[in-house]
Amino acid sequence: MINKIEALLKEKGYAFDPASWNSINMPYTKTANTPDFIQNQLGTTAGIYLFKSANDEILYIGKGAPLFKRIKSHYNKLNIENTRSKRIQYFQSMEQKNPTIFWLEINDQADRELVEHMLAYTLKPLYKKHLFV
Repeated sequence: MINKIEALLKEKGYAFDPASWNSINMPYTKTANTPDFIQNQLGTTAGIYLFKSANDEILYIGKGAPLFKRIKSHYNKLNIENTRSKRIQYFQSMEQKNPTIFWLEINDQADRELVEHMLAYTLKPLYKKHLFV
Protein backbone atom coordinates (compact mmCIF):
# COMPACT_ATOMS: atom_id res chain seq x y z
CA MET A 1 0.00 0.00 0.00
CA ILE A 2 2.78 2.44 0.90
CA ASN A 3 4.43 1.84 -2.49
CA LYS A 4 1.18 2.69 -4.30
CA ILE A 5 0.74 5.88 -2.31
CA GLU A 6 4.35 6.89 -2.91
CA ALA A 7 3.90 6.26 -6.66
CA LEU A 8 0.72 8.36 -6.72
CA LEU A 9 2.40 11.23 -4.85
CA LYS A 10 5.32 11.11 -7.27
CA GLU A 11 3.05 10.98 -10.32
CA LYS A 12 1.14 14.07 -9.14
CA GLY A 13 4.34 15.95 -8.22
CA TYR A 14 3.61 15.91 -4.48
CA ALA A 15 6.25 13.43 -3.29
CA PHE A 16 8.76 14.93 -0.87
CA ASP A 17 12.03 15.68 -2.62
CA PRO A 18 14.39 18.16 -0.94
CA ALA A 19 15.74 19.14 -4.37
CA SER A 20 12.34 20.16 -5.75
CA TRP A 21 10.55 21.53 -2.67
CA ASN A 22 11.16 25.10 -1.51
CA SER A 23 13.00 25.46 1.78
CA ILE A 24 13.96 27.86 4.51
CA ASN A 25 17.45 27.15 5.74
CA MET A 26 17.45 28.78 9.12
CA PRO A 27 17.70 27.61 12.70
CA TYR A 28 14.48 27.11 14.62
CA THR A 29 15.21 29.67 17.30
CA LYS A 30 13.60 32.56 19.16
CA THR A 31 14.73 35.58 17.19
CA ALA A 32 12.88 38.83 16.75
CA ASN A 33 13.05 38.75 12.95
CA THR A 34 11.93 35.12 12.47
CA PRO A 35 8.20 35.86 11.82
CA ASP A 36 9.04 38.55 9.25
CA PHE A 37 11.61 36.31 7.58
CA ILE A 38 9.06 33.50 7.28
CA GLN A 39 6.44 35.82 5.80
CA ASN A 40 8.93 37.26 3.30
CA GLN A 41 9.94 33.76 2.16
CA LEU A 42 6.46 32.26 1.82
CA GLY A 43 4.25 35.23 0.99
CA THR A 44 0.61 34.17 0.76
CA THR A 45 1.34 30.67 -0.57
CA ALA A 46 -1.02 27.86 0.46
CA GLY A 47 0.28 24.31 0.69
CA ILE A 48 2.04 21.58 2.62
CA TYR A 49 5.10 22.02 4.83
CA LEU A 50 7.38 19.73 6.73
CA PHE A 51 10.14 20.08 9.26
CA LYS A 52 13.23 17.98 8.61
CA SER A 53 16.03 17.70 11.18
CA ALA A 54 19.71 18.22 10.50
CA ASN A 55 19.95 14.39 10.72
CA ASP A 56 17.47 13.96 7.80
CA GLU A 57 14.66 12.88 10.11
CA ILE A 58 11.14 13.98 9.13
CA LEU A 59 9.83 15.69 12.25
CA TYR A 60 6.41 17.08 11.35
CA ILE A 61 4.08 17.49 8.38
CA GLY A 62 1.36 20.11 8.18
CA LYS A 63 -0.69 22.29 5.87
CA GLY A 64 -1.70 25.91 5.80
CA ALA A 65 -3.40 28.63 3.81
CA PRO A 66 -1.44 30.84 3.93
CA LEU A 67 1.57 28.79 4.98
CA PHE A 68 3.43 31.65 6.63
CA LYS A 69 0.72 32.09 9.29
CA ARG A 70 0.77 28.39 10.16
CA ILE A 71 4.55 28.14 10.35
CA LYS A 72 4.80 31.44 12.22
CA SER A 73 2.42 30.02 14.85
CA HIS A 74 4.90 27.18 15.46
CA TYR A 75 7.70 29.69 16.06
CA ASN A 76 5.50 31.70 18.43
CA LYS A 77 5.16 28.63 20.66
CA LEU A 78 8.87 28.87 21.47
CA ASN A 79 8.12 31.84 23.71
CA ILE A 80 5.33 30.19 25.73
CA GLU A 81 6.21 29.39 29.34
CA ASN A 82 3.57 26.65 29.91
CA THR A 83 5.73 23.54 29.61
CA ARG A 84 2.98 21.19 30.87
CA SER A 85 1.33 21.17 27.44
CA LYS A 86 2.45 18.34 25.13
CA ARG A 87 1.96 20.65 22.15
CA ILE A 88 4.24 23.33 23.62
CA GLN A 89 6.85 20.75 24.68
CA TYR A 90 6.93 19.40 21.13
CA PHE A 91 7.51 22.75 19.49
CA GLN A 92 10.12 23.73 22.07
CA SER A 93 11.95 20.43 21.50
CA MET A 94 12.10 21.25 17.78
CA GLU A 95 14.58 24.00 18.58
CA GLN A 96 17.19 21.38 19.57
CA LYS A 97 16.78 19.50 16.26
CA ASN A 98 17.66 22.57 14.16
CA PRO A 99 15.15 21.76 11.39
CA THR A 100 14.90 23.01 7.85
CA ILE A 101 11.39 23.89 6.74
CA PHE A 102 10.34 22.58 3.34
CA TRP A 103 7.13 23.55 1.57
CA LEU A 104 5.23 22.84 -1.62
CA GLU A 105 2.50 25.07 -2.99
CA ILE A 106 -0.89 23.34 -3.25
CA ASN A 107 -3.78 25.75 -3.72
CA ASP A 108 -6.69 23.30 -3.65
CA GLN A 109 -7.88 22.69 -0.08
CA ALA A 110 -8.98 19.08 -0.71
CA ASP A 111 -5.63 18.26 -2.32
CA ARG A 112 -3.75 19.78 0.65
CA GLU A 113 -5.72 17.64 3.08
CA LEU A 114 -5.16 14.46 1.08
CA VAL A 115 -1.47 15.08 0.40
CA GLU A 116 -0.81 15.92 4.05
CA HIS A 117 -2.28 12.57 5.15
CA MET A 118 -0.56 10.62 2.39
CA LEU A 119 2.83 12.15 3.21
CA ALA A 120 2.34 11.48 6.92
CA TYR A 121 1.44 7.87 6.14
CA THR A 122 4.47 7.29 3.92
CA LEU A 123 7.12 9.43 5.63
CA LYS A 124 6.13 8.61 9.23
CA PRO A 125 7.12 11.90 10.92
CA LEU A 126 8.49 11.72 14.46
CA TYR A 127 5.76 14.07 15.75
CA LYS A 128 2.21 13.39 14.68
CA LYS A 129 -0.84 15.64 14.96
CA HIS A 130 -2.96 13.00 16.70
CA LEU A 131 -0.68 13.22 19.74
CA PHE A 132 -2.02 16.68 20.47
CA VAL A 133 -5.77 15.99 20.43
